[in-house]
Amino acid sequence: MTKIFISYRRSDTQYQVDDLYEIFLKNKVSRNNIFKDIESIEVGQNYEQAIDNAIEESAFCLVAIGPNWINTENKERLHNEGDYVRREIAKALKNNNIIVVPVLFDAEMPKADDLPEDIKELSLRNSFNVSRTHKEDDIKNLVQKLGIKTGNSDEKRTGLKLFMRWINIAAIVFVALVVMAILVPVMLKSVEKAKIKPEIYVDAALYNERTNSLILFSGDSCIDFSISDATFSMWNNYYFPDSNHVTYYNAAVEWPEKYNAMYMFHEAEYYKWYITDDSYAAGFPKTIANNWSLPETGWFDAAMYYQKNIYFFINDSVLEYSSTKEATTGKVNSIKDKYPNLEWTNYIDAACAIGYTGKALFFIDNMYILYDLKNNIQISPSLMPTNNIESDTDILELKENKNVTVNFE
Repeated sequence: MTKIFISYRRSDTQYQVDDLYEIFLKNKVSRNNIFKDIESIEVGQNYEQAIDNAIEESAFCLVAIGPNWINTENKERLHNEGDYVRREIAKALKNNNIIVVPVLFDAEMPKADDLPEDIKELSLRNSFNVSRTHKEDDIKNLVQKLGIKTGNSDEKRTGLKLFMRWINIAAIVFVALVVMAILVPVMLKSVEKAKIKPEIYVDAALYNERTNSLILFSGDSCIDFSISDATFSMWNNYYFPDSNHVTYYNAAVEWPEKYNAMYMFHEAEYYKWYITDDSYAAGFPKTIANNWSLPETGWFDAAMYYQKNIYFFINDSVLEYSSTKEATTGKVNSIKDKYPNLEWTNYIDAACAIGYTGKALFFIDNMYILYDLKNNIQISPSLMPTNNIESDTDILELKENKNVTVNFE
């Protein structure tokens, strides 16, 4: 049977690969013939051995390459000999029985000079492009071009998908409880080492001033966490008007001066939600390029409202936008200069400020930091991996800081 190994970096093409995987299944490629780390590695299994065995058994290695695959941070990671993405590609390239195909998601092929010696050959391999607007047809065409045999699967995908969704919701609840422990003004007593699965990510976050609550997005699921009474609600697709087109938001921000609205960004487009009416504005999505006075018109990593300004995070930079003048202030800082005591300086996945407290939450992958914006102090420990976050499938543990006091008064 044909085996397909998918090599990707989560910070670059997590969602594109999720789509690739689902469209493969929709086109009747057997789940058993696709190796994608989260879905394919069993709990307790040796992940290095699982990856090596999967590559050896594969006929194809699809290397997913997105806009950030070779950016400054990921280029540095790629040149680390212990990087798992590099190891996967190098192992596949050495095997003459494996066809290595770079799959480009709105990206260009990396140049040989940018690649470490053992994977320079990747730049010579004929690539395949998957466009955002025609991804279903493009991926179906990829299946045909590779000559992958398809057939009816006897797996009960609907039940499995529902089960995985509830697993994801349960994990989001866990993140909510962690946030609750930080935000409710109490002493955290004898915090034990927390365990959280490495595949859980907060994609976007915002603070709803009207209800005094946090809204955290993870994929097409979200939680609305009330800071006032420490309760939460969960929804799937509630803030997603077109769930067939949009399955995640990469950034979200509240805008009190603009009709008390929330704005959710999906790649180069955005949606508007009226908080008071609890409904979507008509005529959306709209393009960022045609409606925002911003120098960047594509992907934002995160957005945060604080003191009548909106801060857009783009790679390692922070762009300041006046919410009253509806224009940029002209200030562009590095994350390091803007938040000098924040340990993350290369990029931010999600951010939200809890206005009246002067504090903010920053998220990367499955980690968070509570930060005092007024005094530029990092308050909380972040969830840290035991090893490299890209490859660690073991538990993530809280730093050794067992008595954390958080006072919002």
